[in-house]
Amino acid sequence: MAGPIIIIKILIIMLATTLCFSQAYIKLLDMNGVRLKQAGVGVPFILKVDIESGANDNAKPEIEGLDNPNIAVKYDGTSSTITNIAGQVSVERSFKYYLRIDSEGTYRIGPAKLYVQGDVLESNAIDIKVGASQLSKQQSNKKVDLNISVDNLNPYQGQKIDFTLNLKGAGQLNIVGISEPDLKNFNISNVEGPFQETTFEKGERILHYRWHYSIYPKISGKLVIPSVSVVLKVPDEDSQSFFSSFFNSYKKETLYSNSIVLNVKKLPKGNFDAIGNFTNFSAKLDKKSLDKGDAALVKVIISGDADLTSLDFDLKNIPENLKAYKSNNKIEGDTKIFEFILQGLKEGEYTIPAQSFKYFDPISEKSGLLKTKQLKIIFNKSKNLKEEKKVDDDGLYSIVDYGYYYNEPFYLSKFIFFLLLFLPLMFPLFLYIFARFRNSKKYKLSLLKEKLNNSELYKVFVELAALKLNKVKNKVDKKDLENLLKDSKWHTFIQKLSEYKFSNIVEKSSIKLKEEAEYWFNILEKS
Repeated sequence: MAGPIIIIKILIIMLATTLCFSQAYIKLLDMNGVRLKQAGVGVPFILKVDIESGANDNAKPEIEGLDNPNIAVKYDGTSSTITNIAGQVSVERSFKYYLRIDSEGTYRIGPAKLYVQGDVLESNAIDIKVGASQLSKQQSNKKVDLNISVDNLNPYQGQKIDFTLNLKGAGQLNIVGISEPDLKNFNISNVEGPFQETTFEKGERILHYRWHYSIYPKISGKLVIPSVSVVLKVPDEDSQSFFSSFFNSYKKETLYSNSIVLNVKKLPKGNFDAIGNFTNFSAKLDKKSLDKGDAALVKVIISGDADLTSLDFDLKNIPENLKAYKSNNKIEGDTKIFEFILQGLKEGEYTIPAQSFKYFDPISEKSGLLKTKQLKIIFNKSKNLKEEKKVDDDGLYSIVDYGYYYNEPFYLSKFIFFLLLFLPLMFPLFLYIFARFRNSKKYKLSLLKEKLNNSELYKVFVELAALKLNKVKNKVDKKDLENLLKDSKWHTFIQKLSEYKFSNIVEKSSIKLKEEAEYWFNILEKS
């Protein structure tokens, strides 16, 4: 009994030692792994939780402060490092998170808590200040500048904003990639760029790249446009590699722009069709008179400086017995054109009332109203009706409509004519292709597979062997069947088939044998 007691004591001592020496601490880094002094609004950074000699399971720590609505969190996974110094093994586990804070202030992150063998392992806590820009202990590449800008920090909801992304750098820029702006709360149109320009400052060549966007806020309130990142390939001056003495050594460096905070104003009360400055609202018909059953096209034209991509319009107050179907829309410069198909259900004259378009102009902060002219359209009685004159009692002629329709002569299209002309020549070709198909192995295998349910299994596999070996089925024997596959289970199956064949037992009575037959048939079919 002494042995188990000693083992238990050793385990208790190891557990106590692990808990005594386990440590947890958190640190905040920029995206290049440099310790962070100040976070920037809308600029992502890294939160790392390191556990030294801690728990071995995959449980994530609980981190206080991350439930703040201003903090966006994305878990990036965990990594482990095992070290062995003088026989002393230690394990360090690191949990990595990406954070982004969209409002200025001071935030407390931590402590991180991890439960180890029933006890709580608790880290330090960090107070991080969030300002207009991000500050790291090691300054980023001063030769490269990345920034974003807008022409209006206090727009109305739906108002057009000119958004610009600028990248400039001295010398040759080795750009690996640049991220797209995060504009999920905006409608986007007119994306242009990059535009390239070269200038000289103090005799040094400066490259400029610019991208222009037209964006429209979809909601009101405080909106953050997060920073944009660019990944550069820069010389690695700290490289200790042997080859760096002979060749240039490079590393990837990620730079982040500023972020932008917009205070988007609510629209005044009222039902507006659009937001912007509009100069034209008109409608026109392609036909003013047509037969009943024919269709006319109405075009509604709206011109202005606004978000035309999301602009929509429908015809209103359409008369009864007149149907309007939205057909198409397109944008041409600062104009959007809506097309509608009109059909009259009955003959007569119809009036499409003047259409109205109400908008809010965020520049003048006033609403405007545009109207089209009313449109008139006539649907005549169809000319296909057979008519007959009849003399009334007063001696005048009137027209009697019998409702008959004139039938156009039937004409064969050229395609059908030539198809019928060459059909007799194509028939022998069809017979030849069909005969080839009937004689193909694939077709014969499909027929054999159907026989598995209706024929003797032994005969089916004899025919299959004949097909595979290109032999007459009367010449196929048991040896040929066994040679199809070099598998002992296959040989056992053939032996079983032979016993069924030359005995009074009916094959169909064995469900298991049928399932085996289907299995081996599929294998031989693919071999």
